[in-house]
Amino acid sequence: MAMTERTNTPRILVAGCGKLGGAIASLLRDSATVFGLRRNPAQVPAGIQGVKADLMAPESLDKAVPDNLDVIVYCLTPASYDEQGYRDAYVNGLSNLLDVVKGQPLARLVFISSTSVYSQNDDSWVDETSPAQPRRFSGEQILAGERTALDSGHPATIVRFSGIYGPTRQRFL
Repeated sequence: MAMTERTNTPRILVAGCGKLGGAIASLLRDSATVFGLRRNPAQVPAGIQGVKADLMAPESLDKAVPDNLDVIVYCLTPASYDEQGYRDAYVNGLSNLLDVVKGQPLARLVFISSTSVYSQNDDSWVDETSPAQPRRFSGEQILAGERTALDSGHPATIVRFSGIYGPTRQRFL
């Protein structure tokens, strides 16, 4: 990634700095200036600069999102687990954030996705060649978010995690 060639410290925004996003931010904090975007910035991990904003309120983003970002890690959880909640988290929130950073030359946009974009649910093998044809609205909205990231004009990476959600799956984090 180009940020290793820079002489100054990379500036990374983790949008959605909850359990997974907070773990990512904590891993990055020793080698970068890391900002954690949450509605409640007091909950970002120690050593991360909290950014108070709501991805569904573009006016809050305009005032809060730092300038000169190198990387955005987009790591959201829906506020509600219905179709609109997924659309807001994965598509509308990302679109609002991308509008705010328009004109900033990001080195990378990392979109945290899910294997729910695949239709297989029978324990069959899934890899990057498997077709992304979700059968549920959650996977459809996450896939739409992936397309938003890939069509953003910024170099984008999609990471499809599997098996990390739920109270008994903390070991994967």
